[in-house]
Amino acid sequence: KYMISAIPNNPDGQLRFHWGQPIPILWKAPLTHSRRDWMGIYKDGANLSPVTHIDSLGLWVPVHEEEWDGDTARPPRDHDESEMTETGELVFKGFTLPWQVGEYELRYHLDEKFQMVSEIRHIEIFLDPPEGLTFAEIHEWLQRIVCLALDSDPALMPRSALAPSDKFTRKMSHSTMSSLSESAASPDASLPFSDEPESLFINSPTEDASFDNESNTFSSASQHFLDDDFQFWSDAFGRKTMSQARRIAYAVQEALRVSLELQDIMENPNITSLTRRVL
Repeated sequence: KYMISAIPNNPDGQLRFHWGQPIPILWKAPLTHSRRDWMGIYKDGANLSPVTHIDSLGLWVPVHEEEWDGDTARPPRDHDESEMTETGELVFKGFTLPWQVGEYELRYHLDEKFQMVSEIRHIEIFLDPPEGLTFAEIHEWLQRIVCLALDSDPALMPRSALAPSDKFTRKMSHSTMSSLSESAASPDASLPFSDEPESLFINSPTEDASFDNESNTFSSASQHFLDDDFQFWSDAFGRKTMSQARRIAYAVQEALRVSLELQDIMENPNITSLTRRVL
C-alpha cells in the first residue's frame, strides 16, 4: 500500500508551512515499487481524477533521486537487495516549492507516469506580515524574507543574517562561486537548497552612514549597511537570474501591498535599501 504524509513544523500539527520553508514528506510503498516513482505539488483541487492532468510546472521531486538526471529518468539497472526499501523521506524546497500563498495538494505517482496512488490535500502555504511598520520591524521582516527567497544559502545571504559559523562559509562559498563564474561552469550540479538557518542575528542599521577619512574606515552604521548586502544566483555565463528577486517582490506585494521593481531589487540587493523603498 502507498501512503504519504507531510511533517508539520508547528506544535498544533496543522499542515501549514511558511512561504519559502521546506516541506518534508514521509512515504511508504511496497518493496517492489518502481524507483522511478515521483511526487508533484499542485493547487488544491486542481486534479479531479486519479490520473494527474495538470502540469507540475517543475514542482516535483523523485522518490529516489539517484534514478534521475534532472528531469530525465536514468536507464533501468539492476538493484541490490540493500537498495530496496519500503519507506523514505524527501523534501520539497527551493525551485520545487510553490512560491505563492494558498492551499496545495501533493500527489504520489507511479513509475514516471501520471497515475496517482496517494495524496495529501489542504496543505497551506502562508506568509506572515511584519509585526509593525517601524524601520526596525520592516528591516527584520525583510531580512527573514530575503533569506527564505535565497533558500537560506550562506553564499548568498547578507552577513547581518548569518550565524558566526556561517560567515566564514559565505566567504569561502563566494570565492568558489566567483571562480566558477569566471570559468563559465554551470551551478546546477550543486544548487543551494539548504534549510533556514537556526538563528538570524538582526542588525537594524540607522538611517545614516558615513566614512571616516582620517582612519580610512567605514563607520559602524555604514558597516551595518554593507553587511546587509546579499547576492543572487548566476547562470553558467555569470548573469544574475531574476527568480529570487521575483520571490522578494511577491512577498512584499502580498504582505505589505507595496510594489517593488525587479530591476531595482537586482541592481541594489541590500536589506536596508529595500526597507527604505518599502517605507
